[in-house]
Amino acid sequence: MKYRKKALRARRKADALARKLGQAQAALPTRRRLHIAKGFDPRTGRAGPRLVLEKEPRPRSETAPIVSLAAQAGRCAGSFVHQKLHEVEQENVGTEAAHKTEQTAESLLLPRAAQAWRREQDRPWRRAETLAKRAAKADARAARAEILRDTPSLQKRRLKRRYAFRWRQEHRSGKHAAAQAGRLLGSMGRTAAQAIRSHPAVLFTAIGCGLLLVLVLALFSSCTAMLEGAAGSVLSTSYTAADHDILAAEAAYTALESDLQSRLANTKALYPGYDEYRYQADEIGHDPHQLIAFLTVRFQSFSAADVQPELEQLFTAQYNLSTREETEVRTRTEIQYDRYGRPQTVEVEYPWRILYVTLQNHTLPKATDTLLTEQEQARCSLLVQLQGNRPDLFRDSIYSPSPPEDYEIPSDALADPQFAALIAEGEKFLGFPYVWGGSTPETSFDCSGFVCWVYTHSGVHSLPRTTAAGLYNQCSVIPPELVQPGDLIFFTGTYDTPKPVSHVGIYVGGGRMLHAGSPIQYTRIDTTYWQHHFLAFGRL
Repeated sequence: MKYRKKALRARRKADALARKLGQAQAALPTRRRLHIAKGFDPRTGRAGPRLVLEKEPRPRSETAPIVSLAAQAGRCAGSFVHQKLHEVEQENVGTEAAHKTEQTAESLLLPRAAQAWRREQDRPWRRAETLAKRAAKADARAARAEILRDTPSLQKRRLKRRYAFRWRQEHRSGKHAAAQAGRLLGSMGRTAAQAIRSHPAVLFTAIGCGLLLVLVLALFSSCTAMLEGAAGSVLSTSYTAADHDILAAEAAYTALESDLQSRLANTKALYPGYDEYRYQADEIGHDPHQLIAFLTVRFQSFSAADVQPELEQLFTAQYNLSTREETEVRTRTEIQYDRYGRPQTVEVEYPWRILYVTLQNHTLPKATDTLLTEQEQARCSLLVQLQGNRPDLFRDSIYSPSPPEDYEIPSDALADPQFAALIAEGEKFLGFPYVWGGSTPETSFDCSGFVCWVYTHSGVHSLPRTTAAGLYNQCSVIPPELVQPGDLIFFTGTYDTPKPVSHVGIYVGGGRMLHAGSPIQYTRIDTTYWQHHFLAFGRL
């Protein structure tokens, strides 16, 4: 509940700043400019260029030429007046003093007046820029709070740190209480010693019997509680199905994804007759531990045949493949002959059919959350975090959690403003978990979603959401000796996929990359694993 309230407050603040930013941008001075636009003329029935008067924000420096001309004219007039005064000031001491006073006042007041005028003219732009920075920071804080709200593992991590801090505080404050308890025990010991000296036999017998009884009862109760607690804890955090059923369920879900990949690759054969096919596709894939944790929570010990309907329901919740048809009217130049056989060039309209293909990966964690209660979601998250006490089942996955490397970009590399903007945007998400199909801070990221977000929102390059293979197709392959910080690095075979490109990261120099592993982190690329799967460097 606490994290929900924090996320709600942060989102409200971000939305309020976004509204203020929109109002500030709408209040910017505007101008009207003529643009050449291609449109359809209903009188002639043809498409062609036409002039359109459009309203657009006035550039910040548009008044600079006017101000420059006015200032130059003022300086010319002022110099002429000063020259005339200088010719006659030698004849009158009062005129000379007044002239000097005027020159001093002009040198002090005119620059400040001009500066104040320019500052007043720039006020709408400065307000818009300030609100843009505040809105970006508020949106990042809101996204961080929402991720913390939706990720129980991060909540547990913060709770552990808080408990550790509280324990240290209580440990320090408990030293005084421990000293007092020691003095009290010493006093009780001296009293007991006096009683033993007075009645040694009876007292020793009673104490021995009491200690023996307490020891026996404590032994039985502690053993029972310990066994029950250990058994319940291990059982609740472990996969309960047999290994062959777990692997068979994972293979069945992977087969569904392979069939989806095949349908996407064969779109032209399934939907023939279109002039153009446009794709907007998320990555296809999932975390196997997330899948088995979900099945364990729902069915405890399961078999692959029993969970097949549940796998299909989960697959439908995770993926959505849709198509949309659109027809554009285009023109082309053709040569036709009149009745006298003379050739002439004409513009001919023709229809151009486009099929838009969209594949959305809502991510497996979001799909499982729609099918589980809050209590089941908490247990599922714990199973994923502990990997069901079976990390050996899917040990070859590169997205198994690994400790991030503490790396700092050298200052000479950050001298490039575009690379510095990339790093500033990418480091906002260090520590975020890897999520298949994730492409926003709200869902976290997969490898291609992270690269597209960083390049687009840093302003370096506009990259609509695409896959690692889609990024590879947009790049020019470069040799390793020419690679520079900010280039992309591609890998193959990092998980079971028919595509040649399976992973992508941002090369940052120093033999390292910034990528969406588990979690998002800096990683060395000269290790045996990454060198074995290395494919190529690419530059957009």
